[in-house]
Amino acid sequence: MTWGAPRGVDDWVTRLEQQDPTLTTLHVFRARRFGLQEVQQLCAALHKNTTLTELYASGHEMVAEAVQVFSDMLCKNSTLKSICIGNHEFGDEGLAALAKGVSGSRSLTKLDLESKGVTGAGMRAFLEALGASPCPTLHTLQLGRNNLGDQGMCALAQAYPTCHGLEVLDLRESDVGPQGALHLARALQASACRLARLCLSDNPSLGSEGVVELAKG
Repeated sequence: MTWGAPRGVDDWVTRLEQQDPTLTTLHVFRARRFGLQEVQQLCAALHKNTTLTELYASGHEMVAEAVQVFSDMLCKNSTLKSICIGNHEFGDEGLAALAKGVSGSRSLTKLDLESKGVTGAGMRAFLEALGASPCPTLHTLQLGRNNLGDQGMCALAQAYPTCHGLEVLDLRESDVGPQGALHLARALQASACRLARLCLSDNPSLGSEGVVELAKG
């Protein structure tokens, strides 16, 4: 290895393959090399690993092929509960590539997509790709600091009745307006499901009208 070059993931892969019981949470900081090759190595080890429950690799550029590798892994892994991957360039393309894995996961409870460059159109496409049976174990969805707007909110409202286990929805700084809030409020009122926590801070376009409608939900 060249002196001073960033480390890859070989050490973690070895521990995952050996089912190291002490490796339950993994943070891939930016000082680590984490390109397509490293993603492939890590996900191959996670196919059969049963110890890791949290994977945080935010801040790394993630090409669509790498996201697809993650998606395939989520369909096979049975213990990973929380993931956060990609940076602000993850975008709608990355979200679309992740849909199959989220839908097929048997263990995912938390999906962190905060500040991933996702738009309302991308959120709609993602939810449509999940279909009528989204990840049944998912209870926390973090979407803050994305430009979802009313289009994204309307998509969430339409999908909400199928999200039976969802308890926490974070939409801070997501450009939520009164129209989007109205659609979500109606979905909340009509559904038997009830959120334990809905975060809408720092959405100045929401206005008092939107707040009143959401309070009813």
